[in-house]
Amino acid sequence: MQTMSDELLQPLRAYKNVLKKRHEVYTRDLFEELIKKSGIDVSENHRTVQAYNEEQEKIKNIAKKLSKLRTLRTLMIFLVVAGAVEIIGCIVQKSYPWIALGAAIAAIAIYVWVKVLNPKVKSGDALKAEYEARAKQLLDKAWEQMAPLNALFDSDMTRQLVQKTIPIVKMDRNFTVARYAQLRKEFGYAEQEAFEQISTVSAVSGEIQGNPYIIERYLCQAMGTEVYTGELYIEWTEYYTDSDGNECRIDRSETLHASVTKPKPYYYYETMLTYGNEAAPNLSFSHDRTHAERMSDKQRARYIKSEAKRIQKLARKDLAKGNASFTPLGNDEFDALFNATDRSNEMEFRLLFTPMAQQNMIELMTDSDYYGDNFNFRKHKMINTVAAEHADSWCMETSTGRYKNYDIDASLASFVNFNTEWFKCFYFQFAPLLSIPLYQQHKSHEFIYRRSSVDESNYTPHEAEILANCIGQRVFQHVDSATQAILKTQFVRAENDSDVVNVTAHSFRADERCDYVSVFGGDGHWHDVPVYWYEYIPIYARNAMEMRELGLNDAEFAGKKSEKAFADYLDSHVNRCAYCDGIFAGTLAGGHRITNI
Repeated sequence: MQTMSDELLQPLRAYKNVLKKRHEVYTRDLFEELIKKSGIDVSENHRTVQAYNEEQEKIKNIAKKLSKLRTLRTLMIFLVVAGAVEIIGCIVQKSYPWIALGAAIAAIAIYVWVKVLNPKVKSGDALKAEYEARAKQLLDKAWEQMAPLNALFDSDMTRQLVQKTIPIVKMDRNFTVARYAQLRKEFGYAEQEAFEQISTVSAVSGEIQGNPYIIERYLCQAMGTEVYTGELYIEWTEYYTDSDGNECRIDRSETLHASVTKPKPYYYYETMLTYGNEAAPNLSFSHDRTHAERMSDKQRARYIKSEAKRIQKLARKDLAKGNASFTPLGNDEFDALFNATDRSNEMEFRLLFTPMAQQNMIELMTDSDYYGDNFNFRKHKMINTVAAEHADSWCMETSTGRYKNYDIDASLASFVNFNTEWFKCFYFQFAPLLSIPLYQQHKSHEFIYRRSSVDESNYTPHEAEILANCIGQRVFQHVDSATQAILKTQFVRAENDSDVVNVTAHSFRADERCDYVSVFGGDGHWHDVPVYWYEYIPIYARNAMEMRELGLNDAEFAGKKSEKAFADYLDSHVNRCAYCDGIFAGTLAGGHRITNI
């Protein structure tokens, strides 16, 4: 019988043939378990929703009829006005025989308006209000029926489903200090504090055979340029003598245009998987996406032929220099499509990219059913990074609001669609790594999670940034901000299992400026055209935030918030708060601490 790890040795085939269906089955099974646990009557909800939909259909139909009646009523009002205008015109022009026609039109329109249409509109409005009242009662009833199920949804269910589908991939509830230390100390993961222009807004972390990973979504800030335009309207008079010797003048005008280019900050999101593995520890290389899946068979064949020639030429040139560090693998399709010609260690590259790994990677890059080669893959010694285009639109947040519904069928559809899509995005973020069998088989050296003087905090700067972003940029950013803010955190102190951090919001204020650009006009003179632009000046604001893991699921925390003592505690100690990944965070009020929350 094939084991889970054996299944993943061919990751694309495993997803298509086994894992996709398995995950959907597990997802539907979990929903059925939640229904049983909630005790709701599915048939009763179906009847209530059907009755509600019927009332909504009645409301829709009568709204159409009322719209037509109101259109006719507007037409009648127009005819009354037109008839009155006709009568006045006839009196003025003394066309008395036509007065009767205008009066008849106005009289008929008034009759239809007052006696026919108004009563129908009035009765229709009453009937519509009756339907709406019944629909509201049914909707309230449906929400009440679904309340026990809606209360059971938890944001951690997505993680649990993924782990059940592929047990080899472990997932953390949040990015812990231990996991952070493992990545940083054993594998050379870069310190988060070093990147001042990025802020982590969400993260998923865990391990595969003891090898740690983290998928992070960053809000990034980069400087670009903005083109500002201005214009100036000018007038002048030209004189000339015509053929008869008369002096003539022509008034002319022109709008002069000018532009200036100035610096401007831009913001964008980026999602990246970082994975630590001790296999091939001296190897570095890079692969840039080719979108081979978009090529036809002929286009791909031409591309492979062209790249294979270039790679062979590169190898001969390398050999001529007396440096035989780069040697093609002999698989033109893999060499051309993966194109990692910058590899630093040929022996270790071949250790990773066995014939099976090469075939897996080719299948992944050329597959048009899913994402194909939409990823950049970097390896720097023991740190691997994968940045896939599809991950930028992946909804990483697993909040349960999307499942809560008054309709059991709509709730099921949302639950299944979201979780299966989440699994697909997560899985194909890992697919380039899973395509290398050695990465699955290589277990890391035993890592003992011990706190050191370096790890004084209870929580990572990544989780601190995620919590700060959950609370919201507006809470932290400077009052004069004209842009988004990059939130960075700095550990202040720990007390038991609670951390206090300073949140610094880096943003820009925009001060209006004006440049005058000289433009030559049609009048033969230079003119200073005003161009208004904004100078973006860096500003920052700093606030204290405290965070503590409560170990509650979403429903338990919602219940806790409804308790008066807890609510009063928050009112007196916390300005704004958020709960994410099992961790509570709040901005401190009046120097209070939330240690006793």
